[in-house]
Amino acid sequence: STRPRTLFPYTTLFRSTSTITIVPSNDAPVTDLNGAPGGDDATASFTEDGAATLIAPAGTITDVDDANMESLTITLSNRPDGAAESLSLNAAAATAAAGLTITAYNATTGELVISGPATKATYQTILQGVLYNNTDQDPDAASRIVNVVVNDGTANSVLNTSTITIVPSNDAPVTDLN
Repeated sequence: STRPRTLFPYTTLFRSTSTITIVPSNDAPVTDLNGAPGGDDATASFTEDGAATLIAPAGTITDVDDANMESLTITLSNRPDGAAESLSLNAAAATAAAGLTITAYNATTGELVISGPATKATYQTILQGVLYNNTDQDPDAASRIVNVVVNDGTANSVLNTSTITIVPSNDAPVTDLN
């Protein structure tokens, strides 16, 4: 006979359906103050009577699940020369920050804060344009620590640090004959 052979004549197939719910979680933004080289922190040097120095000229900001950032907080954590020290934005950073809220550097807290919704690229331009300055004529030679945190509206990045080496210069004596 040409009848098909059934190996398992009593097998019944069942189909089942499962539902999997995926709950997304927010990934925090990431700052890298030195850009491509290894590590996430940066170093810079400031010379007495010299121009203000950029704290993270190659800094980057990334966030895998958010196109915009909400704030950038830069804190000068040690300020042995007090009000003579400051953080500010260069022209490119100030232009990028137009339309955002810039809370000017506070010498008491050491903070400079930029807030408001803007793209990661905008906040990265701002980060790359943050300047450290010291107008003291006898600056303390201790390195300055500048902490950086960016927020995506839900989470803060890990704190990264730019260490500023202070190079004092020997000022010539001044004679006043009056």
